[in-house]
Amino acid sequence: MQRRGWCARVRARLALVTLLALPLAGCESQPVIWLELAEFGQGAVDGVWMWRLSASGAYDRSCRIALGDPAVDERGEFVTYVQSCPSQQPLAPGRGRIERYAADPDRVRLRIRYSLQGRSGTYRVTAYGAHGETRLSDTTLELRPVSF
Repeated sequence: MQRRGWCARVRARLALVTLLALPLAGCESQPVIWLELAEFGQGAVDGVWMWRLSASGAYDRSCRIALGDPAVDERGEFVTYVQSCPSQQPLAPGRGRIERYAADPDRVRLRIRYSLQGRSGTYRVTAYGAHGETRLSDTTLELRPVSF
């Protein structure tokens, strides 16, 4: 019952996970992704799974992004994350910037770089934590390497 309530709140409060890809200036070839996560401030979200649309039309797990605990530096609040993909070595930890909603500080926007690992395509997301895993996001995103 507790898990069901958590999943319903996540779906209702943010239509699950909102994704926006923004090109990154400079020599980086990874798209920047904004994840919108409800209940992040309560410690209910441990990470997200990126799901890639396969040739069969089904979404397959592509990469897991494990999130550390929020911390603060001179630029503001951030979280350390590690992206792990099947049959690939985990990437070096990254730092994602956190933006909290003033009206709901448990709800955040998290800015991270997503390494495509040579897998451009259409993606959706699930969030996971102590209460289980949410359903696939309604939002889809076309991810490609940033062109210069």
